[in-house]
Amino acid sequence: PPFFNLTFTPVMLLALAILPAGPLLAWKRGDAGAVMRRLWVALAAAAVLGLVTYGLIVPRKALASAGVALGFWLIGGALAELAERVKLLRVPLAQTWRRATGLPRGAWGTTLAHAGMGVFVLGASFETAWRVEQAQALSLGQSFRLGAYSLTLQDVGTVEGPNYLAERGKVAIVDQAGRLVCAARPERRFYPTGGQTTSEVHICPKGLDDLYIVLGERRAGEGGKPAWLVRAYVNPWVRLIFLGPLLMALGGAISLSDRRIRLGVGRRASETAA
Repeated sequence: PPFFNLTFTPVMLLALAILPAGPLLAWKRGDAGAVMRRLWVALAAAAVLGLVTYGLIVPRKALASAGVALGFWLIGGALAELAERVKLLRVPLAQTWRRATGLPRGAWGTTLAHAGMGVFVLGASFETAWRVEQAQALSLGQSFRLGAYSLTLQDVGTVEGPNYLAERGKVAIVDQAGRLVCAARPERRFYPTGGQTTSEVHICPKGLDDLYIVLGERRAGEGGKPAWLVRAYVNPWVRLIFLGPLLMALGGAISLSDRRIRLGVGRRASETAA
């Protein structure tokens, strides 16, 4: 509902913004000023990275850049909290190592979980704001541009599956230097039994990004030549959306393995003898 969206989003953003300060605040004795003095480097670095994102990435998007700054703030705050625990650069390295090896697993789990949330925010900000998509009807040999890539429909053939017939395309994706990035083979499948038609997306991984290629229906092209609708998407940093929750789950598992956090299993007390 609109009211839920208007109220939940600011509360969620506020909770994320103060998340790095939580582990440094003592219960009922928290000093916000002292905590921010410990975290000011992480906060300044996150603000600078957010401004750099706004200045370098086109099109410029203020909200997405603020989301990037929030993601770096969560990661930097988690690392700053860990550095505070081990007194990094404040004591000799040998003592820092002893403190690090002596930390409870719950502390490591907290750092991983908070950093994982920052990784997820980074991926979500980039993927939703700077996603690029293009759709165009191509005959064999024709191309179109998609961001920094060029896509060429090289061939379309018919293949027979166990319970379907399909048109399988071959799409060559090259970068600006002319190097082949991926040879995508998306399919458009028809299931005679149910009379359904589906599209099988081909995913081309490129670092943290994913390229999605979809082969659409056949139509008439230029000069009466057959053409196929090709849809393509560039999802930047989409892999961080999956890596972040994995880090959070790993942090939770490490925290639960801490011997200080154990659940006692109830057991019926034995009756005393008469």
